[in-house]
Amino acid sequence: MTALIVALMVPTSAYAVSWGEIIDKSVRFYFEIDKVRELGVPVKELKMVQEGDSLYWEGKFGRSKWETSGEVIYGNMSALSGIYLGLLSGEVTPKTWPKPERSRFEKGITTGLAKILSLQQEDGGWGWKVVLTEGKTRFPSGKGHVLRTSQVLVRVLIPALRLNIKNVNYDGTTYDVVEHARSAVRFLIDQQLEDGGYSANKEWSTTGDPLYTGWALRALCEAYRYRDLLKLDDATVQQVKEAIRRAVDWLLSHQEREGEHVGLWKMESSAIMGSSYAPPSEAQVVLALIDAYSISEELGLNKAELKESIDRALEAIVDWALKYKDISVVEFDGKKVLGWAYSSTRLESCGPYLGYTALIAATLKLARELGLGSRAVDKMKSVGVTLENEAEWVAHEWRETDGIGYFPYPNSEMFKYVTPSSQLFGLICAVAFSHPEVLLKRTTADVWKLVPKTKTSKVPVWPVLALLFARRRR
Repeated sequence: MTALIVALMVPTSAYAVSWGEIIDKSVRFYFEIDKVRELGVPVKELKMVQEGDSLYWEGKFGRSKWETSGEVIYGNMSALSGIYLGLLSGEVTPKTWPKPERSRFEKGITTGLAKILSLQQEDGGWGWKVVLTEGKTRFPSGKGHVLRTSQVLVRVLIPALRLNIKNVNYDGTTYDVVEHARSAVRFLIDQQLEDGGYSANKEWSTTGDPLYTGWALRALCEAYRYRDLLKLDDATVQQVKEAIRRAVDWLLSHQEREGEHVGLWKMESSAIMGSSYAPPSEAQVVLALIDAYSISEELGLNKAELKESIDRALEAIVDWALKYKDISVVEFDGKKVLGWAYSSTRLESCGPYLGYTALIAATLKLARELGLGSRAVDKMKSVGVTLENEAEWVAHEWRETDGIGYFPYPNSEMFKYVTPSSQLFGLICAVAFSHPEVLLKRTTADVWKLVPKTKTSKVPVWPVLALLFARRRR
């Protein structure tokens, strides 16, 4: 009785965040986007497509005018990435979902992946059908793009193999996930520039870009970490290791050492909406270096140098938000959180974006798991913010409607919509704080144990036995 009284006296905000519920209901979101819209939730640029027994997702990214292939690659990749991440965390329970979601889950986890594999280019990469312009770089049709290929490998193909998804079917064709993943690895090895960096595609540009190099590094590190699942031969493993070393050297040598943006990387062709020092892009580069740091001893990388680079970058990302602390510091439930947008202009007009803040909070959390980023966390404490506050704010802003969960894009009443990136970054944050080992270690799972089985009507045994007995008596 005393325990009950004490429990009732504890304020709601003091309870631990229910990450399991958040992850499960947020993954269910992908299988009921049409229902979410009917319930009045503004879902931006993401829709679910059903073709017979196949199910996949479409979604646009920002202002780019892509043809169908680009929309499918981006939307499908974002959805499957969140789904697979949730499955690897062990928090997704599709057998308890309503029937429509259960049925779509069984189809979507495989046919969505097959749809992506069907769009792989002959060079092993993923790109677009149309010619787009990014600064002075052109994206011709039929060619792979380093950024998109790296993301597909890191977010979809390797997680699928970790979940024991090996062969998938779409439109009458069976795809071998390992074979396609190996082709992507080969594409990335071949795309590395002479100085160790990466451009969108070396046929279009021989000038490296930090974001492209960072994503390629992440993909190479994951390929090395899961080399057994990918069935990489010894020669390819050696090439991957060498490519990792060269990419790390390139990033360390291109990190700003002085001036206003010390600790960051200047994005040239990959600038987000014209912002060359966007915190979300910087965080993606840091995540790549964290991946490299976690396997540095195996590869003979300079661990101390990597640590200093990561610490310097995280400190700079926090400094960026503190520079605008009048609008970046948000109060909730008597606590404070430090928030980010992709540019100061967006921060001033909309305030912190939930998705980008979730991504950076996850980056800080994974860094702390490895003993990194202490200077950044200490700077946050100088304005009364803790890393735990960041996670609690993401959970606080999470919304639920009729059992379906979602993360709004900006923290602004003016733009309270859901995007593929906000949902994915929210899930990454949830898993980083609840199951960091999923993102840092070699954890696997068997998705087939979670696939809902169709119930078949059972024929009563006794009438059959009675009929057989009667026949024998005749």
